[in-house]
Amino acid sequence: MLTGLHIRMGLVALGWTHQQLAEACGLGEATVTRAARADGVPRLRATNLAAIQETMEREGLQFLVDDHAGGVGVRLARSKAKRKDP
Repeated sequence: MLTGLHIRMGLVALGWTHQQLAEACGLGEATVTRAARADGVPRLRATNLAAIQETMEREGLQFLVDDHAGGVGVRLARSKAKRKDP
């Protein structure tokens, strides 16, 4: 499940601002900011959280969960690593 930490890490990996993510996924900047600030899973409508996750995945992010192999994180596909604009 997507967490606020995933969103913050993803924004850094993409070099995006909250505003850029909001524009890319069709949400308000306040919604994205609230999601990014969340501890754990953001309390958003499921459709809004899915829009954030799908947008970031489309840009090449993979979300890593906390499991026996390591902690929470994101991985950026190499082919997308140089992209900065949504």
